[in-house]
Amino acid sequence: MIVVYLIGVAGVGKSTAVKELINSWELRMEAPKPFAHRHYNTPHGRGIVLGKDVEPFGGTDTLSWTAINHVGEFFNACAQRNVQLIIGEGDRFANGRFFDEASAQGTLLLFSLEAPDDVTEDRRQVRAAKFNTPLQNATWIAGRKTKTTTLAAKYGAFPIDATQPTSSVIQTINKRIELCLSKDHA
Repeated sequence: MIVVYLIGVAGVGKSTAVKELINSWELRMEAPKPFAHRHYNTPHGRGIVLGKDVEPFGGTDTLSWTAINHVGEFFNACAQRNVQLIIGEGDRFANGRFFDEASAQGTLLLFSLEAPDDVTEDRRQVRAAKFNTPLQNATWIAGRKTKTTTLAAKYGAFPIDATQPTSSVIQTINKRIELCLSKDHA
């Protein structure tokens, strides 16, 4: 099982990248327990995308704070059902407990999407205007940046320049997945 997880500050493009990554996948079913996720047929076999796809924000941030307590049972169920690929992004599971469990159950491919502060600030402003929501607190954003940097270093995240087109971000992620799959089948 390969667990692909995208981390980065708000506005860097994590949700956009996941949506484009799974755009051509066939939805099989939605499951509410132990936390919201969707099952897909992917080019790599059975896949799962974590979190609810809810506007204006999606990913794991829409899950309950207690969702982390169910991560072990979730990964065990995925292993029993021969899930080949799990995709996630967002702050709720961007933590050591989730990443340690993912590594214990399979291969963790962690990607750190990175862009200059002015780029992510502009994206957050556009998003707030589009969805008529308040801007996120600057202190909260600074905390997410520190958290992302710490997790990226600890878990060996692959850095991706998120100022490039989303299609290029997806191409980089897919190349790493393919490389990982080829090593698993070698």
